[in-house]
Formats: sequence, structure tokens, C-alpha cells
Amino acid sequence: MANQNKKVLVSRRRLPPSSPDWASLPWGILDIILDHLIQLDDYLHFSAVCRTWLSAALDGKYRRLGESIHKQSVPMLLTPPLPPTKAAGDHHLGRRLYSLTRGKLLNWEPKMPSYSQRLCGSSYGWLGAVNEDMTITFFNPFSGTSVQLPPAHPRPCEIIHPDPSWRNYSFDKEVLKFVFSSYPNFASVKRDFVIGAIFGSYHDFAYIKPGSNVGSGWTYIGCCRRGFTDAVYHLGKFYLVDNYCCVISVDVSSGGSSSNEAKPPQVQVVVPPTDSYTRRVYLVVSSTGGDLLLVQALPHPTRWQTAGFKIFKLLGLDSVDNQIFAELVEINNLGNDALFLGDNHSLCVSASNFHGCRPNCIHYVRDCQDTNVYNLEDRSFTPLKGIKTRLRRAGHPPIWIMPTLL
Repeated sequence: MANQNKKVLVSRRRLPPSSPDWASLPWGILDIILDHLIQLDDYLHFSAVCRTWLSAALDGKYRRLGESIHKQSVPMLLTPPLPPTKAAGDHHLGRRLYSLTRGKLLNWEPKMPSYSQRLCGSSYGWLGAVNEDMTITFFNPFSGTSVQLPPAHPRPCEIIHPDPSWRNYSFDKEVLKFVFSSYPNFASVKRDFVIGAIFGSYHDFAYIKPGSNVGSGWTYIGCCRRGFTDAVYHLGKFYLVDNYCCVISVDVSSGGSSSNEAKPPQVQVVVPPTDSYTRRVYLVVSSTGGDLLLVQALPHPTRWQTAGFKIFKLLGLDSVDNQIFAELVEINNLGNDALFLGDNHSLCVSASNFHGCRPNCIHYVRDCQDTNVYNLEDRSFTPLKGIKTRLRRAGHPPIWIMPTLL
């Protein structure tokens, strides 16, 4: 009898555990789970569980976009692909996402074309790449959606078939950076957003309204300034900055696409140029959306790396006219804010809302050798954890991207 009971106990231990049917969870419960996911990379893992969970994430996408809890997230770093000759046993040759809050590369593959060249920026979770025919493809690596727009250069044929002295020209550098005015819903008929781009060897600026009925091309601003290094959309205007810290505003509310019926955009100098040249200058909107910041990257006097940063707040934007300029006031502390600078649409988030995001710091990308976190308080540099070796083997610099809700 004892032996018989022993056999019964053994057989019970060998019974497979019951597996929960995750796909059958009610959508109400799935919505509750989604509402408690703060980090957008958690959404990526959520959507990968099964088709039902992916549908639930997509179903409430635009509802959650409007909720205050999801208006900000921590940018993620999209690493460039590794050349096969430099893979060194790494089976992940393609682009990968690095989570700053987790401090590691995610085991998730972006849904994007197999571009091996440099990307021309990121804005609101979308990436851009210049094709060999000079057209620009914008794509969302989280949803797989893509759209193609005409070349930003007014005479693309001159770039596609250059003279022999241009043989070292690289078409993927034709667009330095692009910026969306708001989250781009290309599927909408309205398409009430604007795309700005810094392009060409002289770093000029142009913009396009994909939903405009007044033409379908780019609008080029008539301005004596060129060599723009960054652009940002703030309070209905594009703000541009050049290497001499000259800031101009471009009011695109009246201007349209290239057509005789469209009024030219209003261009105004906001901050006059200085006498000193700075290679990297950025514009970024504060996390509250109220302040516009100008950030100078200071080069090291003897080494090819960043030595520090200077940050200025632009005061008096509302009172700017032909005789009055905005005032640049230097600040030494960002408080709880954290900046993310590079080829991306310059970003600022409130670090106190996210675990692992360091406040009063600048997360910047210069190239594969100079990607660090700069602490404004003690002026120290800290490399990103667990990614330095991969970046050194890459051919192009990584890029910050704001994750979107699929």
C-alpha cells in the first residue's frame, strides 16, 4: 500500500503545470495593464506576447497618446548596424535599441528597411533616410509604417550626377536633420503637421506640409543666414540656430508649399549672431514646454571629444520685433530635466518621472567614440553602460529616438 501511494505521488510530480491562456484575457484587464506601463519599452515587450496583446496595444494607441502619463518617455538609443567584418561573434548585426533606464540593449529588432547608411535624424519616434535618388523615406521602426517624400534639395539632379570633384560626396549626408512639428499621422486625411529639414552642403532650411492643398513640394526660406546646426518647432514656429548662435524664427502658419498661391513664410532674427564660431549648437524645448534653450557643445582643445556644454535660456520671445531681440541668459542647472542631443530632434524630459534617467545631465551623441552623459553639477563624463564596445565597432553614430506606442 505504501509503495502504491509512493507511485501516485511521483506521478503527480510529473504532471505538467497548467499554462495560463494569456491570449484569452479580457480586453478590460489588458487596458488596465497598459495604463500602468510607464516605460514605452515595456509596451514593446507587451505587444510581443501574442496577437491579441498586440491588437490591444494598437486599439488604444491614440487614446493613450493624449493622456498626460504618456506625453513623455525616455528616449532610446538606436545603434547602427555592425559591418560583418567587425561583428566579432555578435549575431545581432542589425540596428538595436538601447534602453537607458534598463542600461542594456533590448532583444527587440526594429521594424525598418535594411538601411546600412547614415540616418538623417529622428523626430516623434520616426526616422529618416536619404535614398540614392535624393528622395527621403520616413519610417516608424515601432510600427513598420513608412512614407516617401520628394528631395529636399531644389536641384537634386546636380547632386545625383555631380562633377568629378564631388566624387567623395555621400548622398546620405544630404539632409543633416529633420524635425516634425507634431506627431505625424500620415494615415490621416488632414495631415496637419509640418516637416522641417536642414539640407545641402551649406545647411539651408526648407519645410513641407504633407497635407497642404497648395502644392506638394518644399518651401525654401529666403534668409541671409545659412549653416544651420539645429531646428526645433516651438509655439507655432520653427526656430533655427547656426554656428554663430544666431537664432531665427520661421512662421509657417501663413506660408505653404511651393506655389504662387502660398504666402511666403515670415522669417525673423530672434538672436543676432555672435563673433565666435561654435561647431555644434542645439535648440531644445524644456520639459514643461515653456522655455526655449540654446546649448553650445564645447570642443576639447587638444583631443577630438567634447569638453563641456554651455546652456542659455531665451527670454523675451513674445516681444521680438525688428528692433528688439530675445536675450540669452546662461543657466548652470537644469533641475530635474535631462537633455538628449545628437542628430535627433533635440529632446528634454523630466528625469524625476523615470527610474534610471539622470537629472541635470546632458545625454549626447557626437560620434561612435564620443557618446556620453555629461553631469552639469560636477562636470563629469560617464559612458553609457554596456554599449561602448558595440559603438566602437560601428560605422555610423547612434541616434536618440523617442519610442512611440506602436
